[in-house]
Amino acid sequence: MFKNAPKDKIKALNFPKRIAFEEEIIEKCDGIVATSNKMRDYSMKNIT
Repeated sequence: MFKNAPKDKIKALNFPKRIAFEEEIIEKCDGIVATSNKMRDYSMKNIT
């Protein structure tokens, strides 16, 4: 979701919050995370 932040400064500032946010998503929305991972894998295969 926030993997491609535009600036390193933004990444550094948001890093702790982002980790907590992603952990929360994984806890609450396993199905959605799994689906997004499948979609990412699918798009990666199509790119390469």
